[in-house]
Amino acid sequence: MNLPILLVDDDPTSLDVLRRTLDGRGFRLFVTRNGEDALKVARRWRPLVVLLDVMMPGASGWEILQTLRSQPQTATIPVIVCSVFNDPDLAYSLGATRFHAKPIRRDTILNTLHDLNVDLDKLRKLEPDAALGNGGLGRLAACYMESMASLGIPAHGYGIR
Repeated sequence: MNLPILLVDDDPTSLDVLRRTLDGRGFRLFVTRNGEDALKVARRWRPLVVLLDVMMPGASGWEILQTLRSQPQTATIPVIVCSVFNDPDLAYSLGATRFHAKPIRRDTILNTLHDLNVDLDKLRKLEPDAALGNGGLGRLAACYMESMASLGIPAHGYGIR
């Protein structure tokens, strides 16, 4: 099972760190280098979480965050803002779920995903046969939505693919 995560950053080094951190952990990584592509991917795949840089050419991460929050199909997706522009208050005021200043440590990303219940190992322990047919996937989706609700994040409309 591959749980979708969207990585949005124009910096190849930052993307490489994120890819190496998340690769092989059961995630399907969607990587975009600009806001326009990020919005298209988010609308189409409704990832479990978006890791979003702020300073990018074209639309800034702030604009992308506001757009994600304003559209019904993406409004509930958790967004982790990752930026050298250290303004967590602004990030939270615009709807970020979490904020991390760059450079980001691998353990910080993994711990944050775990805190947000976007942790495949944790989900497997709760639902060992989740990859076996629709029944398992339905239980996994219910578990995920319950976890998101416990964080105060509405999770209706999520589809786990």
